[in-house]
This record gives sequence, C-alpha cells and structure tokens, in this order.
Amino acid sequence: MELHELRLFKAVVDQRGFARAAETSFLTQSAVSQAVRRLEDELKARLLTRTRPPAPTPAGARLYELAGDLLAREAAARRDVEEIAKGGTGVLTLGASQALSREVLPGLVREFHARRPRAAVHLETLPSRELVRVVADGRLELGLGPFQKHMPGFERRALGQQRMVLYVARRAPWRRALERQGEAALRDVPLVTSSLDAPGARPGGGRLRERFRTVWVVHSMDVRLELVRAGLAVGYLPESTVALAARPRDLVPVAGVDFGVIRRDVGLFWLAKRPLSEAGRELVAGARLTTPPRSS
Repeated sequence: MELHELRLFKAVVDQRGFARAAETSFLTQSAVSQAVRRLEDELKARLLTRTRPPAPTPAGARLYELAGDLLAREAAARRDVEEIAKGGTGVLTLGASQALSREVLPGLVREFHARRPRAAVHLETLPSRELVRVVADGRLELGLGPFQKHMPGFERRALGQQRMVLYVARRAPWRRALERQGEAALRDVPLVTSSLDAPGARPGGGRLRERFRTVWVVHSMDVRLELVRAGLAVGYLPESTVALAARPRDLVPVAGVDFGVIRRDVGLFWLAKRPLSEAGRELVAGARLTTPPRSS
C-alpha cells in the first residue's frame, strides 16, 4: 500500500464521493478511482459500496481508521523533521477546551517554552467533545480538557477538577419563580448548553434536557455566558470562568436543585497506541497544574 493511495481512499470517504475527492486532491476522478481499485486488488477486499454516496464496507471502515492513523503519523513526522532541520527541537500540537485555554493553557505553555525555547507550538481551541475527536483522528497530539465518561484507548493525566454551575441572571424575570418553586420552575426556562453539558444522565437522575422547556445548543462559551447574563436562559458554566468574567455578580447559581453543580476531572489526554513525540512527553512530564480557581 502506498500512502498516496490511502490518502485518496480517505478523501473519498471524507468527501462522500469520487468527484469531490478528485477536486480537493487536484486530480482527475479516474486517477482517484484507479487508486482505490489498486488498494482493493492488493487487499483482495471491497472497500467501498457502489452506492451514492459510496460508504465504507466493514473492511473499508477498518482501513479508514488505520489510514487516518498512518497519515497523522506521516504529518507529525514531517513537521518534526522540518522543525529539527531548521534548528528547532520538534513541534507540539495541542488543543484545549474553551475554558481551560484561558485559565490553564497559558501556564502550561509558559513552562514548556522555558524548558524548550526552540520548540514550535501549534495550539487550537475547540469544544470539549470535538477536542476528543481530533486527538483520536491524529490532527492533534494532545488534548487539554474535561475527561469524558468513556474514553477507551486514551491515556490521561489528571490535573485538577472543574465545577460546572447552573447559573441564572440576577435580574432575570423568572429568577424569583426559581427561588420559590425550585426545580418545577425550570420547566418554563430554556437551558443553553454546549454539546458536552448535557450528555445524558447527570446528578439527580434522569436526563437534564427533560427538566427544561427547551435546549439551545451553543458551542461558544462567550455566547452562552451572554445569553445567560441577558436573562434569556439558564446555563451550566465553569465556576472559574464566571469568576474571571466581567461583572461576575450579574450571575447567581440556581439554588434548590440537586443537579446545580457538575464536577468534572480535567487534564491532558492522548492516544495510548500513538507514542508521544519528544515535545509531547516533555509537556506531560512537566505539567503540574492544580484545580482552576473557583469563584467565592
């Protein structure tokens, strides 16, 4: 198998068709079809269904997974070798959740840079669940964020705990109803949440989504904070983020509910089957973070 054949096969799956894969690869559709056919002939297995759009067969799904890993390794090797050739000492690729990118990431990078001043750094800020996906597919080597309940195949290093608190605006028109009626009043209130804030069951039993009138899914932390501050919804926000935000006293925790606080372990994570680069090992070894600051 050739890497360029794997790259084209992966492009067909990602782009949901040969024509789009050819366009994004700057090749003819015939060249892409021939590359996939060569893979099928070599492996003696059909890799794609003959449907529109083509879909991976069971054998193709497995090859797609392996191709992603191999191509990610190739990309990482190229980055490291190019950086070393320029006199550097490798490339660190790291993603962080929105809250931790503000509160934790700067300290981590500061210490890493002090130990490895010539190392290149590539950083991204992503929603927590998306962060897990991009580390899994090899786009980033390390993730810094809350640990998911199920993370098979990942190594983790816990660095602290994050408190997600259910907040309401101090001047929200239905805040008094919440104080008088408690959980019952939430059935008249929208919940603004990221994809991570309501993954299913939470403390208190049942699904959180069923306790509110409706759910607004908003990935941006800043937008969620402003929607809650404007009195349009309640929302789970990191306690440390609210403490550092402008006008933190505009928001108050929702009292009288047993699911008002969600505690999450946070830290670094990476794929167990993919050896860390020298830069990645250095960051993990030197990480000495504690729990992000809490509001008073």
